[in-house]
Amino acid sequence: MPGNPLLTMHPPTAHSLFVGFVLSILYQGLREYLRVRSPIDETGALTNNSLELSYSTLVKHYHESNLADNPFDSSFYKTPNDFSDSLEPGQILKLEIVSNTSFSSNYAYPPGLTLFRTMYSSKNIFNKTVPATGYVLAPFQQDYQGSGSPRTVVWAHGTSGNSRDCAPSADQGLMYNWQIVYFLATSGYIVIAPDYAGQGSDTEFHYMAGLSHAEDVANMVQAVRQSLPFLGVDEWAVVGHSEGGMTSWVTNQHQAEKPIGGFLGSVALAPSMDFATTMSKWFATPDSRKELHNTHFGTMYSLFVLASIHRIEPTIDPLDYLTPIGRRLYGLVTRAGCDSVAPIILEPFSPDDIYKDYTWANGTEAVAWANLVKNRGTGRLSKPMLIVQGDKDTDVPARDTIDAFDQHCAIFNNKSPITLHKYPGYDHEGINWAAYWDIHKYLDRLYHHDALENICRSAAIRPFLTAANVDYNYALFLKASSPWS
Repeated sequence: MPGNPLLTMHPPTAHSLFVGFVLSILYQGLREYLRVRSPIDETGALTNNSLELSYSTLVKHYHESNLADNPFDSSFYKTPNDFSDSLEPGQILKLEIVSNTSFSSNYAYPPGLTLFRTMYSSKNIFNKTVPATGYVLAPFQQDYQGSGSPRTVVWAHGTSGNSRDCAPSADQGLMYNWQIVYFLATSGYIVIAPDYAGQGSDTEFHYMAGLSHAEDVANMVQAVRQSLPFLGVDEWAVVGHSEGGMTSWVTNQHQAEKPIGGFLGSVALAPSMDFATTMSKWFATPDSRKELHNTHFGTMYSLFVLASIHRIEPTIDPLDYLTPIGRRLYGLVTRAGCDSVAPIILEPFSPDDIYKDYTWANGTEAVAWANLVKNRGTGRLSKPMLIVQGDKDTDVPARDTIDAFDQHCAIFNNKSPITLHKYPGYDHEGINWAAYWDIHKYLDRLYHHDALENICRSAAIRPFLTAANVDYNYALFLKASSPWS
């Protein structure tokens, strides 16, 4: 279908977060595409029959254009018949080398790297053994930049969606591609990247569940040590962005309680801490709800958080808080399609169109959920941690990261090995590029076992030249990448 904007405006190797910056372009294309099939009335409003058609169309094109492998029907992502919940965590279930096979052409990753996919046993939020998946990128040389030994970073990904098809290991560009991941691997790091249980693997996914994500991180390290011993994975650090930034923080805490050995520290980029509280702030007033809608991803985040609370605290019924149209949208975006699709279908609707009651975000179930998933950052750190936050971030507001940092430091009387670097002018994705040298230097200090003070520190990081670019022109990137532009 030449010229179809749903096919041409989302090139396979573009990170799914690009969508947030071109929603207006995509939605206009969606409206034109659907108007031919008459599900949109003459005012431009989505009719009752158009939501499911629109969403199914978008999901279909997302699967065809972005996925290297579809976890819903792939044999790799199918749970082995002999899987048992009596298995110990960190056991390898499946291992597949992708590089130099016919399947390798399904992915877009740099020459010189070796790509593996793996399935392993992990623990969910209820301490039950579940299958989880992920990928490993091995660098061209085993010894890090001639150091004589390998270096390993666990990459914890940000919000990708709420369903199995949102696994980065199934994405053609491994979701983040040159945003950190390929830079790390081509710089000489072994990159271990969990999908999080329920993304890829056939088990229930728990969004923003720091404790279970931390289990996925540690258990994948164990599984890689077991299944790929020639990589020499011993010491390791974790770096994560957004939901993965929260995972990086919680992993650092978790290693104080359940250490697996070799952990050096963590880097948390724009960590989405205590997201139910963030939601309650966004829901508080008409102006803050407008701010939520203007983030493009904010309404999607809220529905994913509500679904996560319901899965862990089933006494809360999401339908009690949603309007009729909100109920239909909730059913669609929590089913499939990920963050490349959900924001597009949600774009025309304000939070007030979707919710009839906002009290769930600070209700007793939300509090119980936050206590269980441990995503508040109030625990003791096992090793040093660097937080990186852009002050123009609308997806994870800087105020919330600063609040989490301040709360943590108050609990430990400022005696905690935690550093906050604030990047004036940078947004949610921009810091992944702007802070790369900062991340690299911090990892270097961890691997050299530099003594980092057990004290809370905060600083603003400014560019060498004040003319440094703060924006990535995503719309132009997509236009330049489109075969129909």
